[in-house]
Amino acid sequence: MAWPSDWHVLRRSPRKGTFRGDRFEPRPRAFSDWKHNLIPDFSTHWQYGDVVLYAPKDPDLYDMAIMEFQGKNLVRHHASWTHVGIYVGDGEVCESVPDLGVGSHSIAEWFEDGEIRVRRLRGVSAAGQIRIMKDALSWCRLPYSYTKAALAASFNQLPDWMLEKLKERDLGDDAMYCAELIERAYVSAVDVSVRTDQLPLVVPASYSMSPFFEEADVGWRGVDPGARSAGVSTR
Repeated sequence: MAWPSDWHVLRRSPRKGTFRGDRFEPRPRAFSDWKHNLIPDFSTHWQYGDVVLYAPKDPDLYDMAIMEFQGKNLVRHHASWTHVGIYVGDGEVCESVPDLGVGSHSIAEWFEDGEIRVRRLRGVSAAGQIRIMKDALSWCRLPYSYTKAALAASFNQLPDWMLEKLKERDLGDDAMYCAELIERAYVSAVDVSVRTDQLPLVVPASYSMSPFFEEADVGWRGVDPGARSAGVSTR
């Protein structure tokens, strides 16, 4: 469809800081407009195994702790990406989230509440993409690792609720946080790791800055607001 005449190309995010993931694709001027009237074109632009990064519009204490850690240990303009998942088709990502653990969930909440960015492994084959997707899904139902996430966010910045979780139990090797899920899937499926000497602990920003990955279009497309509220397929 043709982009409405009052749309423009966002060069800055709705909140402070420059986002490198909007791919200069047309969006309405106001965040409140485009978040309700746009959806990604999954069927045309997205591929199995794509890495999907998320930056919250209104970061909570946990998000800010991750941002602070990533900003100090990595290039600062990558720090805002606080969550990451793997695209597994039908508008869903495989991700590891607090309380729910590893599972496949709709990505709708991601792009309605913040910025998303899609990155694809350079030179990956179709068979490799399928292996990445299947490996990620094989970890479903594992619990979330608060211990490892705490290391990713740095202990001195942790909110009280996470400190309490750490006191309750050590989830060990049978649990994982978001970036660890992506690391395990890519190492197992295609033998690619984003660990570096600079930061041996994998964090979401590791996938924002890795030279092994390139940008992929989100493929924003406009939908009629009435149709959106009535339910529009995003496949």
